[in-house]
Amino acid sequence: MQSNPQDHSQQGDGIGVIFAELGDADSAEASGHGPRRRFFWAILAVVLGVVAVLIPGVVTRLGEAVAAVVDPTSRVAADLGMIPGVAVVGDAESRAGDLTFRSNVFFTVLGDDNLSRQEQDALIDAISARLAGAQGHTRFMVELDLGTLSVGISPVAALNPARIALARSLADVAGVARATVLWRTDDDDLIFDEDNRGLDVWVQSRDGSANTLIDNTLPLLAGTDQASLTAVVLGANSPREHVYSWSDGGGAERGEREVTTQADDASAPEHRAVSDQLDAAPGVSGYRLGLYGATIAFVEGVDVRQTLASVSIPAEWQSLETWTSAEVEYWTREQLGALQ
Repeated sequence: MQSNPQDHSQQGDGIGVIFAELGDADSAEASGHGPRRRFFWAILAVVLGVVAVLIPGVVTRLGEAVAAVVDPTSRVAADLGMIPGVAVVGDAESRAGDLTFRSNVFFTVLGDDNLSRQEQDALIDAISARLAGAQGHTRFMVELDLGTLSVGISPVAALNPARIALARSLADVAGVARATVLWRTDDDDLIFDEDNRGLDVWVQSRDGSANTLIDNTLPLLAGTDQASLTAVVLGANSPREHVYSWSDGGGAERGEREVTTQADDASAPEHRAVSDQLDAAPGVSGYRLGLYGATIAFVEGVDVRQTLASVSIPAEWQSLETWTSAEVEYWTREQLGALQ
């Protein structure tokens, strides 16, 4: 006598079906399990309520644990916060992904005050190890803030000693308020942290000229491979803590003067000449001069076109923004060429 095997896929009372329908109200009602679904959630709510009363904090900790599993960003933030020497883990900042379609998540981690250099090195090693174990579809990156210097920590541990050594050397230069050494950034979508080629280096000073700041710090980049150097004279601005997230010209309106050059760039003298010209031009409140474009802020009432016509615009500049309190203008390469 041959028995008929049961088709469990058609059993409406199967436990798998019931649990599947617990999260789908429409399916539960259609199959007649709506009352059962409502009863389940009611019982669960009562149980959790009793647990919350009898054992305070359990439900909260359970929710945090689940969130850490579901949300890797929360898990990484929690892991970083547990490292000895970490004072604060800043909010995660998401940025565009790279060409592999990974997303980038940045943390600024503030180190404890008065860490010795040995303690700083141990902190860098620990952060690097956490990052190495956290990489996946989301790429996690950390800028470690140590007060007068900050450094982009690589998950490749061997890359970090050269970065922190360069940052310390720059921070020791007279007049430097803050030095930053970060991973290579070609643009918002292409961030490379697999070697120390093309490091993104920043130095900030409270006064003086950007060119003097470059003169005093550029020689320290002689041993680097295609590093870029951005010198910032802050004017009325506070030192920047997150240099990678600054993309507006607001600082220039408050007197900031910034010049980006490269340690081995033959066109550097041309870019730096523009800085000297703008320093001497009346009505220029500040500027940000990059390798391929610039932002220049003017006081109200200045003839912007006339001032630009007096400046030697580098051939590499593809665009320019000019700022006044009344408007922001965008100049194309063709428009800039017509001024010369």
